[in-house]
Amino acid sequence: MGKPLYEAGAWLSNCRISPRGDQIAFAEHPGFNDTFGSLVVTDTAGHHKTLEKDWFELLDLAWSPKGDEIWFTGSSQGGQRSLYAVKVQDGRTRPVLEAPGNVVLKDIFRDGKVLLVRENLRRELSGFVGKEAKLRDFSWFDWTNATDLSPDGKTFVFYEGGIHLRRWVR
Repeated sequence: MGKPLYEAGAWLSNCRISPRGDQIAFAEHPGFNDTFGSLVVTDTAGHHKTLEKDWFELLDLAWSPKGDEIWFTGSSQGGQRSLYAVKVQDGRTRPVLEAPGNVVLKDIFRDGKVLLVRENLRRELSGFVGKEAKLRDFSWFDWTNATDLSPDGKTFVFYEGGIHLRRWVR
């Protein structure tokens, strides 16, 4: 079928071929369906190098028109994803764009134009109190996730996502 260029003990995503067709960039994730990962590039001879390692989230790769950089979206510590560029030659990474919400890189065109999407994700928590017929909103901030409920149903534990993950009792 062909010659294997890279073998991983994980899953790979966002495989992108360089403009010259001599290299492939991809995100390598250690856990199935997990976006924690590293950015790897391999050439057609199977020589590979890791340009970025152990990002909390690493997604959405695209090659620059000259093929000297790989642009990607990610978050090194959690929180919102931003846009970065890494030099293939020396692995130097620079921020390109930070914006409210998550930045999603769709493509970079030959003329250098970039197609981006900005996502504004929110997780809410709601429920009924006692015999009330009206649904109540218990959301706090923008990423409320319930983890436990007291036996009497009057108190719950939840966490708020982001860089500084915190647990709360309400």
